[in-house]
Amino acid sequence: MKLSGKYHVQATKSKIYRYMKINNIKSITRKKKQVYIQSPHLFIPNLIQRDFNACKPNIKWSTDISYLICDGHRVYLCAIKDMKEYILFDKSIVAYQRI
Repeated sequence: MKLSGKYHVQATKSKIYRYMKINNIKSITRKKKQVYIQSPHLFIPNLIQRDFNACKPNIKWSTDISYLICDGHRVYLCAIKDMKEYILFDKSIVAYQRI
């Protein structure tokens, strides 16, 4: 458009691309921003009611979702624990999933 407006030269995209390739001219590309789609939250009832005491394993579990940056990508890690810090039982990981 600038060539036709300023110099009155008609050129197609392929012709411009060919001349750019000959003269070793490269276009500047912008980084694409990652768009996060928000989904509605699920309502989950509070069954424990802040009573974190457990007398034996696998009675009460807790979960945590963390994210890590690996190779420029965001990776989510979800772990389910039979926790000791909050007096559930011990500090063992019951299950985990990398998303």
